[in-house]
Amino acid sequence: MRTRFGWALRAPAQDPEAAALQGISITMTARIAMFIGAELAGIAGALAAPRAPRWGQGDCSVVKFPGLILSVRFL
Repeated sequence: MRTRFGWALRAPAQDPEAAALQGISITMTARIAMFIGAELAGIAGALAAPRAPRWGQGDCSVVKFPGLILSVRFL
């Protein structure tokens, strides 16, 4: 985390009280982090949608999507 926002994002996770005393808005930082996460999830969904099976059209086996198995395994 080399940016100012990176430090502001990491500070409340380590010590919320000290971050608040330094003037970091914990709620605003959390909102921005959630927004960035939602944007990345939306982009990933848009990129993965064309490869997703169409339900009701043929075989929708999970074996065709090994990335799905790997992502669930590491959760």
